[in-house]
Amino acid sequence: MKVSQWLREYQLTGRVPGTSELEPNPQLAFWCGVLMGCCRQTRTATSMDEARAMAIKLAEFIEEQV
Repeated sequence: MKVSQWLREYQLTGRVPGTSELEPNPQLAFWCGVLMGCCRQTRTATSMDEARAMAIKLAEFIEEQV
């Protein structure tokens, strides 16, 4: 699963993806949190919804470059 997919699932369901699986990926959750935190810390996003949307766009941009 890509970071952008993880964030979109989190945005749609409101729960942390992978918690029901046998082996959740803690690194994926960490990097998603880092992206959302960066958007909030720079005060670019004023709400969690905005931070999540910006983190999705950022993750998609990074995934396109790799």
